[in-house]
Amino acid sequence: MNDLYSETCNCAALPDLADNADEWDAIYTDIARQLLNGEDLSSDALYNKTAAQLMAALNKGLGGTSFDDEDSRTALQSKFKQNIEQFSYAKTLTQFQLFKDAVFNEKGQIQSLATVKKAVADTGEVFNNNYLRAEHQYVVQTAIMAHKWETMDAQYLEFTTVGDSHVRASHKLFDKFTALKTDPIWKRLYTPLDWGCRCTVIPGVAKNVSKEYDSDWANKVVDPLVKGTIFDNNAALTGKVFTDKHPYFKASPTVLTIVNVPEKDRYSGISFEKVDGIKGKGVLEKFTTGKQNPQEEIKNQKALTILAEKGGYYRMLPVIEDGNKNPDALNLKTKQLVDIKVSETKNGKNIVQSALKEANKQGTNEVVIHLTKKPDSYRAMYLGLRNTLLQNRAKKIKSLTVIFPDNTVKEYNLIQLKNNLNNKRAK
Repeated sequence: MNDLYSETCNCAALPDLADNADEWDAIYTDIARQLLNGEDLSSDALYNKTAAQLMAALNKGLGGTSFDDEDSRTALQSKFKQNIEQFSYAKTLTQFQLFKDAVFNEKGQIQSLATVKKAVADTGEVFNNNYLRAEHQYVVQTAIMAHKWETMDAQYLEFTTVGDSHVRASHKLFDKFTALKTDPIWKRLYTPLDWGCRCTVIPGVAKNVSKEYDSDWANKVVDPLVKGTIFDNNAALTGKVFTDKHPYFKASPTVLTIVNVPEKDRYSGISFEKVDGIKGKGVLEKFTTGKQNPQEEIKNQKALTILAEKGGYYRMLPVIEDGNKNPDALNLKTKQLVDIKVSETKNGKNIVQSALKEANKQGTNEVVIHLTKKPDSYRAMYLGLRNTLLQNRAKKIKSLTVIFPDNTVKEYNLIQLKNNLNNKRAK
């Protein structure tokens, strides 16, 4: 990790992102307390802070926060926002793995709150000042260059440096290199090529195209600079500021040992893997050991994939043969167990009542209903839900998420809904 950021160019003026020191301090203090209390680490504060800083960088690079529909920046902003959110989550998980080392000293003894907080803060300073400064500048420059790519109406493009003494020798090699905009070389030789890179690409002219220093030459020279890194990227073409080559995506566990599931001892030894191909900003993790009923597993994963692509964070749970109930998943945001009901019938009333009844038996607090077919009556669904709540037949259920046939998603707070129904009935 340190090696990646060691090449940051000192020529770029990096922002001081530790200006809200009290906010960072509060986050580190809270994390230290969670660690010492044996609580599940909450990602919200650290994730939100990181994402906010990088979104500010994105907006700075694009030159605004909102644009007309026909403006190419609208699409770029949407794609990059999702990528930045995924990156921020991966960065948060990476830090959590390191924070856990702060609890015990070399003798295996639990350390004081002050000591743990200092260790967390020291690690946090590296990630959230040093690293984040470089990441912030990288997002700004990447956004600038992506918008530039979309708006450069030129047949030829020219790579150019700022021409001062701080330009890296490896980047000087490409100064004045010119090729057609359609040449595949621009998928790789597009700035920034490193942390703090100030090089750019401008409209070029045909006469500057060199037979000796052509795109084959450029590809060979750029390959050792960017291969296997996030800099092997034209963000305008990939839709990603940070590719999966960044160490956060590798270091933040692609395989996670379960630590924050209720009844954690029951799932000890179970490992989970992030599911690839999630197009939205959410995350779906699936067990690598254990199993569900094969048919249910396919249906459950499809439902959770839809929710993850809408921004949800879920972990599929395997069946444990110990005589106890088996929830289908864990909501990683709410830390609540989830039961999933995939409905292939059109009887709206039965759909919701059977789903809540089964979830109540499973002892879960959240229910997901995936409607694969349009019910005969959405009103019948509502009345079935209403009657179930009024008859107090879903005591444990806190929330209901419905995935409609067109993949739209609605969430319902059942505690609030029940209270509203009881208040109306009392009047």
